[in-house]
Amino acid sequence: MSTLATTPIGLPRLIRGHLGALRAHRAGQLALLLPALLGTAALVAALANISVIDAEVQRAAVSVYLGLLALLAPIAGAVLAVDPWARRGVAVVLGVSSDRGRWLGAQALAGLLAGVLGLGLATALGGITTAVFAAADGQGVARLDVPLLEGFAGMLLSFAFGFVLGAATRGLLSTLLIALALPLLLGAVRGVFTASPLLADIVSWLNVNAAFDRLFTAGPLPLWQAIVISVLAIGGPLAIAVGRTATADLR
Repeated sequence: MSTLATTPIGLPRLIRGHLGALRAHRAGQLALLLPALLGTAALVAALANISVIDAEVQRAAVSVYLGLLALLAPIAGAVLAVDPWARRGVAVVLGVSSDRGRWLGAQALAGLLAGVLGLGLATALGGITTAVFAAADGQGVARLDVPLLEGFAGMLLSFAFGFVLGAATRGLLSTLLIALALPLLLGAVRGVFTASPLLADIVSWLNVNAAFDRLFTAGPLPLWQAIVISVLAIGGPLAIAVGRTATADLR
């Protein structure tokens, strides 16, 4: 790759460039916003058919709503990492090989900022919708801060997982197979072979979604195991992405 500049591009400038590209990136915007809009519509339909929206129902509705969105968050992360917008014009931007790590860091930070904004909007919509229905039903609005924070954190972890998988594999299909199809397959295997403790232990180490959930809520998975799985799930693909970015021709 020929040298196109004599000085490295600063990280703030690269972040601004990624955010500028994201503003024109319709697929990325849909991946972040559409699940929240559809999820809110489903939440409205569900709450409209509940006769008494008490505190327990409110917390359950928020938890289910955000839990379902957490299953879609990896898709948004993968789209932002894999789609060609992330690499468009890289040959022009990069002047020396050391810029590649800075470019990947800027892409990750820009994607994280977009995820925080998009998932934060989804969290707010869930809380506001539930509170409005509770007030219309004559019920007091329950304290929803805990389920909202837990749901937001879980979605953000799932989003980051999808992003690093997309950056490591550079393929949307492979990322979706790992992030979405694998948990379903593991659930089916665990349901069929319930009498095998060894298989159950192996499955518990592969179930990333369960590990993310265990970080914020009580469950059968030990907390230390959930932490280890989460670190490996995020750190492993990230290390692969950094290695590939450092050696690949990004033109």
